[in-house]
Amino acid sequence: MTVLMVDDEPLTIQTLAKNIDWAHLGVSTPLLAFNAKQAKELFDANDKIDIILCDIEMPGTDGFSLLQWVREHHSETKMVIITNHAVFRYAQQAVHLGCVDYLTKPLNPEAVSETLRAIIKEKTDRLVSLAENETAKRNALWHDMLSNRFPNAAASFPAEKFAGYLFIPCLFNVYSHASLKAQAIVDLRFQVKKELADKTKRDPCVILFPWQTEQVVMIRALTDFTPESCKTHLALLETLAQEVSARYGCSYLIAEPLAFPTVLDEAKNMYQFSSDFPCYSNAHYNSETEHAYRVQREPVVEAKKFIERYFDSDISRNQVSEYVHLHPDYLDRLFKAELNMSVAHFIREKKIAKAQKQLRTTSMSISEIAFQEGYTNLSNFTEAFKRITGMTPQEYRKKNT
Repeated sequence: MTVLMVDDEPLTIQTLAKNIDWAHLGVSTPLLAFNAKQAKELFDANDKIDIILCDIEMPGTDGFSLLQWVREHHSETKMVIITNHAVFRYAQQAVHLGCVDYLTKPLNPEAVSETLRAIIKEKTDRLVSLAENETAKRNALWHDMLSNRFPNAAASFPAEKFAGYLFIPCLFNVYSHASLKAQAIVDLRFQVKKELADKTKRDPCVILFPWQTEQVVMIRALTDFTPESCKTHLALLETLAQEVSARYGCSYLIAEPLAFPTVLDEAKNMYQFSSDFPCYSNAHYNSETEHAYRVQREPVVEAKKFIERYFDSDISRNQVSEYVHLHPDYLDRLFKAELNMSVAHFIREKKIAKAQKQLRTTSMSISEIAFQEGYTNLSNFTEAFKRITGMTPQEYRKKNT
């Protein structure tokens, strides 16, 4: 868990940082900010902040304005208000913002710990509940599959073209979030292809997605086409189909077995088809691979363009994800797959790259450069600069001028 404390009185939150057993709460070292600007910078610099404790009476941008921003850009963050008044006069506004609790000054480390413990327990319990619910859904889906409650996809499939081939249905999970579903299907279909290809390396194979379902079908060619082997294969498939139908109440084959008297003629046709099958398989796979790569890469390209236009301003991961119409976590996944870094890290790199250029080519002070790149706190800028370049701004300028 990551906790951010915001107060214009540094001593207040510095005392809490020193006197609370954060490790016992399961919290990493708390983040501290002394105004709204610094708080926003910390949100942008970290992939996720779970809880924010915020003083509502700060000069400049007050706490409520900051919390409104948090609600709009980081809705998953739990918010706690800090106030000087024993009589809490801000209940309605706090409820409207979705704050989960409030603390009154002077702050007691034990009281703050108890508040955090309750919030963390609630978040943990919710995650456990979601996991249990997901397991229940999966079990119900298996039950429905085995009870044959799903429509048979065979009606829309050209069965005659693939007669004599073995079809293996596969069950896979798709994210429920609407913005993730389409891309998740693309990701999963290629994951399934890889898994099945590893298990069927001896034979050419292709995976097809029937028109009206999301069921995956893998087709494996029968490579031995002697009359006797065809009889054996067909007999085994017929027996297997009967066993599966009797045990699970579902159909396994999409075509009737060939009549044994015509096996030899059909075997010749199958052999001819098999010679063309690898070409069909490779062409189909290459087409799907190219499409999936394009679908996955396009949001990253658009997000990069957006960041390159506006990284000097106060942009966040959520703003970028809204621009490309993807969930922030999913956009992070795409960035890490494509660039091996998160969206927030990419934004930081852009800021630091421009700062490096200014350090080399201008006489601007380091504080001026930091402010121009959106950092109001010089120490935050120095820390970010050193994390990316391996040296402080002063060291970089001395080495490169």
